[in-house]
Amino acid sequence: MGRSRRQAGHTYANAVTIGYLLAAVGQLAVHGPDRAPSWLLVHLLVLGAATNAIVTWSAHFASAMLQQPPLPAPLTLARLVALNVAVVGVLVGVSEGWRGSIIASAGLLALVLAVHLGTLVRTVHGGRARRFATTIRFYWVAAGSVLLGIGAGVTLAVDDV
Repeated sequence: MGRSRRQAGHTYANAVTIGYLLAAVGQLAVHGPDRAPSWLLVHLLVLGAATNAIVTWSAHFASAMLQQPPLPAPLTLARLVALNVAVVGVLVGVSEGWRGSIIASAGLLALVLAVHLGTLVRTVHGGRARRFATTIRFYWVAAGSVLLGIGAGVTLAVDDV
């Protein structure tokens, strides 16, 4: 993938991340800090903005540090779309009390993170610059932690609905 195509992919991912941040600010502006739903603010920031940034930039830095080619643009876009369909599905499911949406969206989110984790593992095993492999293993731990968080979040959300 050429530099300009990679930059375009990062621009889309960054725009989505900024969109979640603006949505959180919008919630605060509309409802005020005392009346804004705290679960929604947390999830817009962490599940929306942080997860998008982490998935995008950990993939970028892993391929760059280990001198591996980045994922093809269509796969990167598919990952971004699937990730955000899942995030929006979770947010809507929790706000509306739809268990099916929560479970299906969290399952899609877990699938996206599991595939991302697999990509990071393959990057380390195929990378040429082995001295950075330890750094990428911390990305593995982060992705695994998000997967555990998804499991805990689904349990809490479904029990509350």
